[in-house]
Amino acid sequence: MHKADVGKFFLTIGGSVIAGVIILAIIGYFIAQGQGLVDVADDKMATETKAMEEMDYTKYDFSEVRGADIISEIKKRKDEDGDLIIQVTTNLGGTDQYVSSGTVDANYNVTSALTALTTYRADLQDLLDSTATDYIDPNATFDGFVGRDANDTIRLLAFVQQLIILGRVPRVRGLH
Repeated sequence: MHKADVGKFFLTIGGSVIAGVIILAIIGYFIAQGQGLVDVADDKMATETKAMEEMDYTKYDFSEVRGADIISEIKKRKDEDGDLIIQVTTNLGGTDQYVSSGTVDANYNVTSALTALTTYRADLQDLLDSTATDYIDPNATFDGFVGRDANDTIRLLAFVQQLIILGRVPRVRGLH
């Protein structure tokens, strides 16, 4: 082998190594970019999953709800004691909590740990008894709200009965 051939050989090897390092750096860059996209997709999926899990609760947030639907919700959620408060304020007797109990502030934030209620059967009988103060009229309309705890977990379904103003007939749109 001549000296010129040996020089070309090492130049070719050196150039190949440098090209390989550059190619690996480019591949590494794109893999890192792809990982960032995967992280964004994972975050988006977690957000969508949480929204889907909460949909059963959030349907009540700032919605009008019939008393019959609230009674059904209390019956359906009876096994979630210690996890969820259903709070109902009626025009008859004030505010009662079902399924669980806890402290709720004026903005419907749950500010204490929840306690499972052990009087479910008695509470259920009272809310169906039209002579009881915690009676929920199945035909009444309530405003629904969702409350969360400090961890942004839904812990409260709150329902406030709408006031009935006597002597006032509501107007139907378009029929003034």
